[in-house]
Amino acid sequence: MGCMKCGKKLGQSQVFCDECLEKMAQAPVEPGTVVKLPDRTEAPPSKKKPLRRLYFWEAEDEIGTLRSKIRWLTFALVVAVLGFLVAVAVIFLLLHWQGQLDILSLFR
Repeated sequence: MGCMKCGKKLGQSQVFCDECLEKMAQAPVEPGTVVKLPDRTEAPPSKKKPLRRLYFWEAEDEIGTLRSKIRWLTFALVVAVLGFLVAVAVIFLLLHWQGQLDILSLFR
């Protein structure tokens, strides 16, 4: 749980931190007085580490990465086309062996 005034991390039973309590003791408020608490829209400053960049920002590095991707995609395309041609050839051979297709008549 955090302090309701400054947002510092507190124990379970505390509502305000010791620093805020000292400041409030210097300017006491009469009992029954309406006190407006600060809005929670402003979060206390976080100590998060900045996100690590996942992308290259220099053109030379980006060109090398893109060339590598193009090589892999070209390789995948060639393998897919060869696989398709082998599958078609196997289908034609199976049909020929079953007598349903005469391959030689296709080339005459």
